[in-house]
Amino acid sequence: MAYTPRVWVDRAVATPNLYTKTGETASEVTLVAKPGTITQAGTPINAAAMNQLETGIQAAAANADKANTTILASPNLNTLTATGRYYCTTPTNLPLAGLNFYVDVININGGTSSVYCMQVAYSGADNRIWTRRNLNGTWTAWTQVSNETNTLGNGTNVNDIAVSGRFWANATCTNTPIVSTDFFIDHIQLDVNWARQTAYEFSTNRAWTRTKVIGVWTPWVALHQTFMVPSDTVIMSLPTEKATGVSVTVERFTVKHTGKYRLKGEYKAGGTVGSSTTIAAYVNGDRQAGFVQTTSQTYSAFSFDLEVVVTQGDFVNIQIQAGSTGYIRNVTLCGTEVYDNPFANVAAYLI
Repeated sequence: MAYTPRVWVDRAVATPNLYTKTGETASEVTLVAKPGTITQAGTPINAAAMNQLETGIQAAAANADKANTTILASPNLNTLTATGRYYCTTPTNLPLAGLNFYVDVININGGTSSVYCMQVAYSGADNRIWTRRNLNGTWTAWTQVSNETNTLGNGTNVNDIAVSGRFWANATCTNTPIVSTDFFIDHIQLDVNWARQTAYEFSTNRAWTRTKVIGVWTPWVALHQTFMVPSDTVIMSLPTEKATGVSVTVERFTVKHTGKYRLKGEYKAGGTVGSSTTIAAYVNGDRQAGFVQTTSQTYSAFSFDLEVVVTQGDFVNIQIQAGSTGYIRNVTLCGTEVYDNPFANVAAYLI
């Protein structure tokens, strides 16, 4: 309640210092004021006036207390509704788990009613700020004012992130896509039942995403869709020996799934001793993706990774480039990183 100051007024009379003497004895005399005409009644000093002063002093002291910071251990911020300034250690219902917070509370009634009040929370670890308000007894979600990356405390369960923002989750955090791994996490919060997270592995280009549906998180799904398969997993094989000269395409593979591939096989040079044979791979006919060369007149193994990512629908031409005759056999196209489905075959069209 606001304090209404009293306007104090002096009493004014015509003869303020005039008295009459009555009842005089040897030991005492009675003096009676003879003010004459009273020109201003003045403000009486009585118990009611003094009690009003005490009430005002009490209210002023309470406001002074609110200007100071009160230290609270493990408070529930949902029930912290009295106007004031607080430092909260290990609170619950806070914007971010694992941190201490400074909290300003503004209550429309000035008291502890949870109907219509506001909280501003300041991270004790950095410069981040969050706000929320209570409407008819229901708290809104915390909204971050600053846009810095939030550092989650050790052991934080990323399932419990409840506000939109960017977060750094170290290897101790739980329910990340890979255990004991550092992640950046983008979190989009609609309400307590609906949210979405995208997690980026700190040390690679891999990423995962998941959605919270009616309060339940779906499994993490890899966005990169990279499946590592053994380098000798044969996706297509050409065991038949082929021989040709000059620069001739001897095989074409059409790739059904985007990824990285390895070409393996055996080759030898023909013609005179010292003649060379080159095996080269081209993507879509004109992008050279790698080659190997030999002068051996006996078969030897070759293997090289295509230097480009081959996308779905691309074709890979295998060429023999030789001065006279070159030989190739047991050619295999192997997946090293195949996006989407590493076990699906590619189609091959023999030239």
